[in-house]
Amino acid sequence: MKKILVPLPFYAGCWLVIMVAVMSIAHVPQLPLWSIIFSVMTLAWSWLVLQQKVKPISALMKHLVMAIVIIATLVSAISADGLAGLSTLLVTGSMLKLLETRTRRDGWVLVLASCFATAVSFLFNQTMLSALLGLISIVVIFCALVSMHSFGEYKKQPFNAAFVKPLRRSSALLVQSLPMMIVLFVVFPRIGPLWSVEYKNGAAKTGLSESISPGQVGRLTRSDAVAFRVSFEGDQPPPRQDRYWRAMTLSRFDGEQWFMDDFLRREATVAPSGTRSENRYQYQVIAEPSANPWLFLLDYPTQVSGEQIQLASNKTTRAIKPLDNRFTYQASSVVSDRFFQTELKWAERYTAVPNGGNPKTRALVAQWREQRLSHSEIIEQIYNLFNRSFRYTLSPPVLVADQQDAFLFDTQAGFCEHFASATAYMLRLAGIPARLVGGYQGGEWNAYESYMLVRQFEAHAWVEYWQQGEGWIRLDPTAFVAPERIEQSFDQLFGDDTNFAADSAASLIRWEKRWSWVGDLRLRYDAVNYRWHRWILGYHETQQLLLSDWLSGKNRLALIALVVLPVSVFLAVTLWWLLRKKDHYLNARSRDIEKVSRLLEQKDGRLRRKKEETLRRYLERVVAYYPELAAVAPAWLTAYERLEYLPQGKTASPLQKTYTFAYRHFYRGAKRLSAKR
Repeated sequence: MKKILVPLPFYAGCWLVIMVAVMSIAHVPQLPLWSIIFSVMTLAWSWLVLQQKVKPISALMKHLVMAIVIIATLVSAISADGLAGLSTLLVTGSMLKLLETRTRRDGWVLVLASCFATAVSFLFNQTMLSALLGLISIVVIFCALVSMHSFGEYKKQPFNAAFVKPLRRSSALLVQSLPMMIVLFVVFPRIGPLWSVEYKNGAAKTGLSESISPGQVGRLTRSDAVAFRVSFEGDQPPPRQDRYWRAMTLSRFDGEQWFMDDFLRREATVAPSGTRSENRYQYQVIAEPSANPWLFLLDYPTQVSGEQIQLASNKTTRAIKPLDNRFTYQASSVVSDRFFQTELKWAERYTAVPNGGNPKTRALVAQWREQRLSHSEIIEQIYNLFNRSFRYTLSPPVLVADQQDAFLFDTQAGFCEHFASATAYMLRLAGIPARLVGGYQGGEWNAYESYMLVRQFEAHAWVEYWQQGEGWIRLDPTAFVAPERIEQSFDQLFGDDTNFAADSAASLIRWEKRWSWVGDLRLRYDAVNYRWHRWILGYHETQQLLLSDWLSGKNRLALIALVVLPVSVFLAVTLWWLLRKKDHYLNARSRDIEKVSRLLEQKDGRLRRKKEETLRRYLERVVAYYPELAAVAPAWLTAYERLEYLPQGKTASPLQKTYTFAYRHFYRGAKRLSAKR
């Protein structure tokens, strides 16, 4: 037997268009330009079709559009990063389905696709705003479902019934589900997925890489993206000049780039060595996704705790796998400019330089060695060299051949990695063990939530050299040329530079010098986001501690009673509430009749309306008992019958007002008479 396809009510179609539009907003950052244009055109066309201002697209045109979109989607998916192609597929597929949506079954397909697409959007963004957008999407999806199955679906309903009532009902459903959601969020343990795919989201496109060369760190100043956030025990951060955040140690040099030593990268975790300073800080770090394994710690770390973390002897800390999601860990550091070690292993690694190249630099260092200068005197020579005519800039000239010579004797302009690379190279030529350190310097303190915010434009490179009896000593040549870079915030120092945050056209930081309230607004918003990341997205760590405290020392029966019993009681109460016996009415007018019947029944049980009794017969009995109601009963009866037998396609708004007035007039009269007798 052929299935009957139920056509969509007019306003249900409107809700479906709104639903697809809201769902697509969360995927806009991942969509190619052509997909955004196609989506806007499809939504506009579908809305005009519903308004009967244009005709539906023809079958031939529909197949042609589908073929073009499929080819474009495949091309975009091949060139897309990670799962961005999935967003294109879901959005364009929903748009194509919207073009042919005519029946309730088509609406169900769109609803299921929108539910899945809303869930997929959280793979790309988990901020508080994205959660709010996801909540709005769920509400609109519920509105579409309610309008698809509402009473009177074949009639054009008034605005109140078509938009306000579905919105009210869907909101009520979500509110009813909140207790269950809270219980599951707090109690239900987080378990790993049964299957997974390797995914690197858009946040992994910026950050430090495994090597450093002149100009590489400077490119990060074009981004104001967050690198990590730090909260300190006692809300006491270190002074600005001591905020050196170590990410990687680079000891291998090929003449142009510095690389992390392969041996040290595979080195097992060892106990940290001692230090002479006792300026200790305890803190928690929330690192943003970077698709890299290294973590950020205040120099010099003494302890780090977290899942699957390694702390190497060179103070480089790394996770076992790349950070594809936010990563939280706790650490302890002693702020100092040196890291004491009694013995230097593999000293030849830290003095190795390529054979040949940079003849001017080699000649300069050879002169220093002929003068038998000490380590401190050589460093003083480097200081004097940089203080002559060098300048610190965000847009240094490009270096080609013999980069150290070109920088030291020709351009004499660079960013932190230029000065650090040249310094480490000269120290090695002088026979002094040296290495490069990459990380961040600085950080903005957010007093609204008491944490430090470190951004990509604060990326920095400095040098460590070995001194017998002292260990590794930090040497930041940037402080020779531009000490204000260490003492002041980076955005205040270079906020007017055209290259600062150039990749972030909508960056609020660029406008803070002009309007101070913009900076306050930015910090307040980031504080709310930080609380969201820490207590909502990072709740699984807090949950583990809570469950460990609650369940420790209890036997198996106690564990079952503690976890299962409250959940079971809650589910039982919820099911009773949902399945309890309720009065079911065909419509609001039936409920009005029942309300009058209960009122009059309180005075005389004979005035209870019989189950098979029509309103006309019932009012005849009521008027016989209360003759005073004979004047108002006909108006209510007439309005009721006109609404009940309203021809299809006619609007009920004027009659509804007449009915409401007549019913209320009758009810007030019945209530007054009932109270007298």
